Amino acid sequence: REFGRVVMNTSNVKVWPHMTIVAVICAIVAGLGVGWWVRHERTAEASAIPNAARIQRVDGNVALNNAGSNNAPSDADWVEATPNQPFSVGDRIYTRENSHASLAFTGRDFARLNPNTSLDVLSLADQRTQLALRDGSAMFDVGYLAPGELFEVATPYGAVDLQRPGAAPRWQGIGALVAIAAHG
Repeated sequence: REFGRVVMNTSNVKVWPHMTIVAVICAIVAGLGVGWWVRHERTAEASAIPNAARIQRVDGNVALNNAGSNNAPSDADWVEATPNQPFSVGDRIYTRENSHASLAFTGRDFARLNPNTSLDVLSLADQRTQLALRDGSAMFDVGYLAPGELFEVATPYGAVDLQRPGAAPRWQGIGALVAIAAHG
């Protein structure tokens, strides 16, 4: 006789059907848990995703700095712009000598950058598009503005708030108004 020792005969216990049932139940519960988690996982809301615009057409040498910073861009940050290339807030687009770029913004708003032009994207929010024409000249065509929307182009000498659809004045970066063409 031994005290404190229990001897068990395991040769008579059938484990496999019980363990199989337990494993199947665990797999089902795990699958349901993963399915519930994927369905209820928090994703980025549409309001948190920044709007993007695109470079619609490129004629000549056009560069894009998509570093997303307000600092002076370094040579390493510039890439050659291509048609249909997206850009967003914080980006700068530069057209070189004898080059043009056509830009498409949200809605039906467009811009055509003339040679030697630098344009910064300040805001592409649902109700506000703000751009900074640092140097050169460009033509802006606002196709649609809902009540309360803003399309603004800043220059070193002032800003223009476009409040109704139409082709905007052609602005030069030095702040001089070159021509007015309106439609719509």
